[in-house]
Amino acid sequence: LWYPRELENMAYDPDFFVRGLHFDFSTNILLKMDAFCNIQKGTAHRGKKILSEDDINSIYNGHHIPQHYLKFSSLESKRMGQLLDLFSLPEIGLLSNVIEYFENNSIPYNSLSILHDVRTATGQIHSTGEMHHAILKNTVIQECDIYWEKIGKSCSTVS
Repeated sequence: LWYPRELENMAYDPDFFVRGLHFDFSTNILLKMDAFCNIQKGTAHRGKKILSEDDINSIYNGHHIPQHYLKFSSLESKRMGQLLDLFSLPEIGLLSNVIEYFENNSIPYNSLSILHDVRTATGQIHSTGEMHHAILKNTVIQECDIYWEKIGKSCSTVS
């Protein structure tokens, strides 16, 4: 895919999303579900736009996600993926920015292609250690007191 240069001007907001979100490949929606596969209110986004309850009801016929959306016999047949670890936060941010830009500018797109490109880009940064260092620095050092109690080591050794 070709990506417009204007995407470089979109700010990354590290506080916009949390770990554990699911991405629906067929609807381009990021959402949070509980343990019973119910969409949590106010958590469904397409790009950075929060979807209304009416939107969710019309897309999913309610707030429950069927189990077969999460199960797969091959990667191609899986409808949703979960973004679990700290490294998924930059992926979620970039994915949301790209979808937001494309939606706002009426640019057609394929969500699986975008997800693949985002994962490839973040994977390349991850393999250099840059992402690892940035996440540790922003997460562990900012919350040093929490980690200090758990690991009993000086946080200065992390940086």
